Amino acid sequence: MTGTPTKKLKDVYKICTGLLTKEIKEEIAYFIAVRSFIMKSSKTGTPDLKEVNERISKLFENAILEDGVMVLTEATTNESFDLLNEENISKLRAIPQKNIATTVLMRVMKEKLKDVKKKNMTVSRSFSERFEKIIEKYHNRNDHLDVYEVFEELLKFKEELEEAINEGTQLGLSYEEKAFFDVLGSDPDIKSLLQDETLLNIAKDLAKTVKEHRSHDWDKKESAQARMRLYIKKVLRKWDYPPNKEPKAVEDVLEQAKLQAANM
Repeated sequence: MTGTPTKKLKDVYKICTGLLTKEIKEEIAYFIAVRSFIMKSSKTGTPDLKEVNERISKLFENAILEDGVMVLTEATTNESFDLLNEENISKLRAIPQKNIATTVLMRVMKEKLKDVKKKNMTVSRSFSERFEKIIEKYHNRNDHLDVYEVFEELLKFKEELEEAINEGTQLGLSYEEKAFFDVLGSDPDIKSLLQDETLLNIAKDLAKTVKEHRSHDWDKKESAQARMRLYIKKVLRKWDYPPNKEPKAVEDVLEQAKLQAANM
């Protein structure tokens, strides 16, 4: 069963998936995976076996997952992260194949971190380092208990990442302002030298200043970057930012501003 018949099977599967048994879902996943392999072979002549294997693996994951959770694997980055509510997490917990539930969580976290990387370099760096350690632990696992521990770690990771993302709203900051707030706050000494209220004001001032003085492709022109450094210094000095901390803060804020410019 290939070509058009399998395409029809795939379309019907989307409509009546809730009525199908686990065994039938797995069988359909097999046919869809084979069709994918044949279609790629026909177009390129030399199929990418790694990609085909990854796709087959994902299809079998979907066949095992409950319908509500399966949406996680098909949704966009932000949708899949938001879909990790209590109900879907409970469904993941109930899946006997804990390695598959863990793989789904890892995939969602990985995609979300890619999104965060475009907006907030401080949060991205902090959580990316932690995520890599969790992945390493998963790959070096010894038994089922280790998989369960990684699964629980990922749930805690998701909760803390969500808190870091939503903190800006609680502080009354836009995501641009929150990014500058995090850049300055990443220096532990600054937290003891300046009050949070002052850091909030500096972050807002920096976001406003960068927005007012950015020009087309400023992040790619040395002269424009030099001017932006001066504007950033002016803001920091306005709020009595510690002089010995200024050089690094200027470069870090500039790097964050360039990141925002590149992803506008």
